Amino acid sequence: MIGPDQDLSDFPRWIWPYIRVEDLAKSRVLAAQDNTHVTATPQAALFGHFAAIVQAVQLKGMATRIEGPVGAQLGKASSQAILDEIDDWCGTKPHPFPHRAAELGTHLAVLAASSSSDQLRTELLSVVQQISGRMSGAR
Repeated sequence: MIGPDQDLSDFPRWIWPYIRVEDLAKSRVLAAQDNTHVTATPQAALFGHFAAIVQAVQLKGMATRIEGPVGAQLGKASSQAILDEIDDWCGTKPHPFPHRAAELGTHLAVLAASSSSDQLRTELLSVVQQISGRMSGAR
């Protein structure tokens, strides 16, 4: 994170496009003077869940290439991790903030659309459908 006394020159040039200075400047991610607590923004939480789902989807894809019980267990664990992330972000019915689920689904759909891997695209769209089902109340 960029602190108030830092500028981009403290970071390698290759990472500059990935640092969202304006968002960080407006961020409500605050640390107490004694560093006892940190409160995260909803946007930071969204991208945490997004990253966890994408990693679990990629792991599920790798599990399909591993033969035997190890591949099956890895596939089952990654599927459960996806379900856990969806449940953690989307919650159970009635969900008071359906726009949060829609936002996560939108980010995943955009990644799926831009993916050159058919398997990754299919798995991501499956997750988007699961999130959509949560929004409509289906399980």
